[in-house]
Amino acid sequence: MKNKATIPLFIVEEHNEAFYIWINFLKHRKDKKNYTLLHFDDHSDMTTLRVNTPLENVFEWSDKKLSRFTYEELTIASFIKVASFIGVFNKIIWCKVDHKVKMKKDFFITSYNNDAKNLISGNQLDANPLLNNPHQIVNYEIVGLKDFEEHDAKKVLLDIDLDFFSCIIQPENNNEIIIEVSEEEYLNFNHDKYHPIRFICNSIQSRVHENSYFLIINYYQDIFPSPRKVSEAIIKKRIQDFIGKLKEFSINPDLITICRSVYSGYTPRDQWRFIEQELKNGLSQIYKMRENSIASF
Repeated sequence: MKNKATIPLFIVEEHNEAFYIWINFLKHRKDKKNYTLLHFDDHSDMTTLRVNTPLENVFEWSDKKLSRFTYEELTIASFIKVASFIGVFNKIIWCKVDHKVKMKKDFFITSYNNDAKNLISGNQLDANPLLNNPHQIVNYEIVGLKDFEEHDAKKVLLDIDLDFFSCIIQPENNNEIIIEVSEEEYLNFNHDKYHPIRFICNSIQSRVHENSYFLIINYYQDIFPSPRKVSEAIIKKRIQDFIGKLKEFSINPDLITICRSVYSGYTPRDQWRFIEQELKNGLSQIYKMRENSIASF
């Protein structure tokens, strides 16, 4: 199978940027909604977000507004639910390479008092008063690669994270961050064992150096290897199996996004180039693609 139509391919650094690509890609199309998302990733990226910018008329936003929202309000774990809220997806298949049991977990998504900012999502679809408000219902499946199948999707966006093939778990624990604070905030932190910042960081300590005050996030003496990082041989086999599934079910996406996830640390820094090249080589066997830059919009 080699698709005759040229498929746009965008490679992004981090996954919130996929939202920026999707909106820019769809805004000029007559048919903007009710797509199927095929999401191949070690993570679901399905958290529900609160934002300050109302999610209204998103396809009419200026590039400046869309870019600001993407980088200042979206996260790498929430972009899919936001796209679902505005109706881009009515079906999502999340494929995690070694997921064991196929699961179906349809969900609704709405917003508090129809404010289009405080998103609310859940799986209770019957007798739910929240569904009296405007909402979206999304068919959601979780599946492993060996059990992946898709027979009837006609409008598909294909989204691939390189960490699908080899992954670092909890990379944030390996990223030490040093923040300089005022003496007052330093004292507040040390005198308050329930300081709010203690609950949003896995590890945080304070230090004084040459009359300057610092908070150190994620200070650990040891770094442990990730059990989800695999060898190049396994990566190549996973890519072959992945391409095989796309061929088997004649997946014909309108758009392909590939996320590197290197800055966030989820894709191993010593493997991402190998994974990306092998993946592009595999995709080129079945698709005619045109690689684009996020700067092209």
